[in-house]
Amino acid sequence: MSMGNMESNDDLFHLKKLFGDGIVGDNFQEKINDFFPAIIYVYDTSEKKLRFINKKVTDVLGFTFEEISDWSDGIQQLVFKDDQERVQEELTKFYGLEDDKSHLYECRLNDKQGDWRYFRTRGTVLRRNEKGEAGSLLFIAEDITDHFKSTQEIAQLKQVQLETEQLLG
Repeated sequence: MSMGNMESNDDLFHLKKLFGDGIVGDNFQEKINDFFPAIIYVYDTSEKKLRFINKKVTDVLGFTFEEISDWSDGIQQLVFKDDQERVQEELTKFYGLEDDKSHLYECRLNDKQGDWRYFRTRGTVLRRNEKGEAGSLLFIAEDITDHFKSTQEIAQLKQVQLETEQLLG
């Protein structure tokens, strides 16, 4: 699993503008739910709560917004226990991001059945508070489980091939 990295990112600009400027219409959430193949969520840093999450969280992980919004630790409860400390470290990096930067990390998230899936999460500062600190963060979490498993399987096959070649001389 890769560690996080920061990058300049114009890709999130338009989505960030829609959320940040309140330009969204009544059916915006439905459009987001239908359009994006990833989990999109907005995290309020002062209250440590989710303000928005699209229905992909239900499609992919089985949880509803109502269930998750009752959790006192935002989305942290979804994070696989072995990844929680590292994800907490990754999240602190978002607080220091410049407005035109994003940060990327990978982790495992638990689904409602108790299994976990690999995700690549990209985030950026959505809004700043009156002190200029990150007030809301926008995240897009892409399920990369199938890609990750395929990569592992290819590595295992290469290892078997190498061992076979060594045995055959």
